[in-house]
Formats: sequence, structure tokens, C-alpha cells
Amino acid sequence: MLVFARRCGLSGEEYKFRINEKIENGENSMASRSEMNKKPQSDKLVAKRRKCLMCMDEFQSSHIGERVCPDCKGTSTWRQTGIAI
Repeated sequence: MLVFARRCGLSGEEYKFRINEKIENGENSMASRSEMNKKPQSDKLVAKRRKCLMCMDEFQSSHIGERVCPDCKGTSTWRQTGIAI
């Protein structure tokens, strides 16, 4: 730590003071690093209106993978085969 402080042009006491000041102000370098390394949130989880692949009616989809409306999912065709003919 002292070697790093000297490289920065600070005395050991100045370096410790600055570190303590950052901790007191909530500037934790480890916390900021973990925020930078997080996986970005996908924008595919956006709810929007989509066309049902079975009946072609529009419905409110909760995510990009929801492409069949709840009404069609309740039909026997969906439950037995999962294929729209």
C-alpha cells in the first residue's frame, strides 16, 4: 500500500485518509466493479402486443417468447399437439 501511495505522489497518511474518505462517502471501488461486470439486462423482456401464431389475433405478450395467446393455449389442439394446423 505504501509503495502505491508513493507512486501516486502521496504520503502514507494522505493515502489512508483518501481511502477512508471514499469509504465514508459510500464510494466502494469493489461495489462499482461488480456493477460494471454484471450481465446487461435484455430488452427482449418487454411486454407488448403481438400476433398469435395460431389465430393471428393480437394479444398482450409478456416477453418475446410468448407467441400464442392464452385463448389458443386453452384449446385441445394446443394441449395435445402444440401444432397449429
